Amino acid sequence: ESVGGNGLRPNNFYHGTSVEAAWSIQANGFDAARSGKNAGALLGPGVYCTATLDKAMDYAKSVRIVHGVEVSRNPAGGIIFELQADLGRCKTLAAGDAMMKTWQQHGYDSAWAPQGANRRNLAENCIKDPARITIVRTIPGDTSELKAMGMLVRPDGRLVMAGDEAAAAAGGSGGRKRKREPPAVDAELWELLREWKLEDVADELANEGIKHVLVLDQELLQADVEQLTVGRIHKKRLCKLLAHLHAARQERDEQERLKNADVKQVLTRMLAEPVSAQVQCEGCEQLKKLGRAAPDKKTAIAAEGGIPVVLAAMKAHAGDAEMLVQGCRVLANIAFKNDGKKTAIEAAGGIPVVLAAMKMHKGHANVQWKGCCALTNLAFNGDNTTAIVASGGIPVVLVAMTAHTWHAGVQEVGCRALSNLT
Repeated sequence: ESVGGNGLRPNNFYHGTSVEAAWSIQANGFDAARSGKNAGALLGPGVYCTATLDKAMDYAKSVRIVHGVEVSRNPAGGIIFELQADLGRCKTLAAGDAMMKTWQQHGYDSAWAPQGANRRNLAENCIKDPARITIVRTIPGDTSELKAMGMLVRPDGRLVMAGDEAAAAAGGSGGRKRKREPPAVDAELWELLREWKLEDVADELANEGIKHVLVLDQELLQADVEQLTVGRIHKKRLCKLLAHLHAARQERDEQERLKNADVKQVLTRMLAEPVSAQVQCEGCEQLKKLGRAAPDKKTAIAAEGGIPVVLAAMKAHAGDAEMLVQGCRVLANIAFKNDGKKTAIEAAGGIPVVLAAMKMHKGHANVQWKGCCALTNLAFNGDNTTAIVASGGIPVVLVAMTAHTWHAGVQEVGCRALSNLT
């Protein structure tokens, strides 16, 4: 379903467009809402590009056939941008794919439609977020025609007006990049800004008194970003960086809290209030987080009798889908890469409980997803594999995948479960 981070997929792409649109893109960056106007209906909103230069040339020229001859609609044969792009999580779209126009809503960063997978019969990529794209250079369709229009492409790959370039050559400032002064921010923040392609924001941040990563994280609000005198793309990237820093800080705080948490206290509370679905659900969520925080916590959950407590909660609250989601997550986490705990879960009757949850909530995608996760991890054990198959586990997984073809998690983990069971 998705293209992984392997060395086979390309990083360099091409985007063909008109000269007029190229000026706008160079000044303001790609606009996903406007990009791909000729092909936008094929893969939905995003920035369209291709790994094949001649296909980009078709878009740049906007070719039409007149008396059997190809004629370019765009002056100077248009412009082709050579790009470097991070595809992230990439969806491969087959012909007639149900996600052809909606992959953006299912956690994918980009999509790839191979040749023949769309009505234009052209292989192409669509990238959801323009911030993942960097323009490497500009390639004119027809250099002489571009010159006649008063434009040229500089050696550094930028499209400029010929008059500005002439002024720069004569000692003027037009068309010449200002020499970058040493950054006014500290080295750590400068490296972070470079990583996020935000070097041009450094001086602006320094003027606001933000010269350190800690100050950026704690004092600059996303609402304040709109007041900065930087471009729209830079503002968008900066907001993403702030969100990333905030999430990282929350994760650190949560990890610190979990280090000091007590598994026994969580289980004691769950045992004290077995009829409360909320207490059981919160308890399972805490156990899941504790188990992921450190290996010793996972061991403590099993040693303190956590497996039967979780299974009892899933049985007592079988009608509560969210409770079952959290319960399956705990079981999947405990079973991960631990043969002894896989056996303990099976011995406590965990396999029938997971399958019962999936059968009762066939329409709940997250129950199916996390149920498949639990089955996948439990099946890395010969005896458990036999038990799951004997209990009808394979049909349950197939039903889940059939009912939730749109859910990437169900499809991915369902395939893993079937692979482990067959």
